[in-house]
Amino acid sequence: MRHLGRGVVLVDVYVDERMRRLELVRSSADVVRVVLLHWTRHVGGAPPPRWTTDDVLSWVNEDGLRANSRKSRLTKLRPFVRWLIVRQELAADPTVDVARILIPDGSPRDLTFSEARALVAVCPDDRARLIVVLMAQLGLRAGDVARIRIEDIDVRSRRLHVRAKGGRGEPTHWVPIPAEAWSALSAWVRAGERASGPLIRSYQRPDRGLQPATVSDLVGVWIQAAGLKEFPWDGRSSHALRHTCVQHMLDAGAGLVDVQHVLGHATIRSTEIYVRREPPGLRAAMEARRYLAA
Repeated sequence: MRHLGRGVVLVDVYVDERMRRLELVRSSADVVRVVLLHWTRHVGGAPPPRWTTDDVLSWVNEDGLRANSRKSRLTKLRPFVRWLIVRQELAADPTVDVARILIPDGSPRDLTFSEARALVAVCPDDRARLIVVLMAQLGLRAGDVARIRIEDIDVRSRRLHVRAKGGRGEPTHWVPIPAEAWSALSAWVRAGERASGPLIRSYQRPDRGLQPATVSDLVGVWIQAAGLKEFPWDGRSSHALRHTCVQHMLDAGAGLVDVQHVLGHATIRSTEIYVRREPPGLRAAMEARRYLAA
């Protein structure tokens, strides 16, 4: 244990424990492990009692890191530190005085209707079109799509029970399936002639579903093929389809509470992050009042 470093050993114990409690799936656990092992290297293998706020600040603010990466480091370190305090490996929290990292608003990530149609047009097959339509119409993440099982589809009410990332493998909420998505989905299920198991399956291993990263990468390839990618880090990734769902729902008159339900957010604050454009009718409502004498 001394050879490996106390911090490294504790990282493994921490990640394995969270996996046993079903708080992390394998792919997420691997990411958390890599980030925390990078932290242990940053502090030179020092045991937890020697970790300081200055160590945290220098790691989080490392040169060349974008705001998203800095925030990711801090949000993975903080629960690990709290876990260590409970285990009495740490007496004080070295992250407590580190300010929350805010992500600056970038360019709108949503696609216009014409851009969404252009994306669908370059999809190479029915599976690809179904993936894109599910993400744009239902606001699903790549991981949500990868986790869909055929038995999650409520045929009678045309609803989908979503197994979102916070559900420990179980459905977290349901969303109505619009007619366009229902048509693509039902045709795909009939063609596959399967009554259960993953909805979106691997072509190489038809008994298995796709991994979330694979879904995300495929959508990224199609976005590129549709000519919608302007430059790296422009926000035009698979997650842009979730933003597209939100903005088009709001444009159609949906309220934030409706959007919150579709996205499966626990709080409205999480939903508000997705709102980038001026709500329809806002300017007219603001202009409709006069207080100054003519």
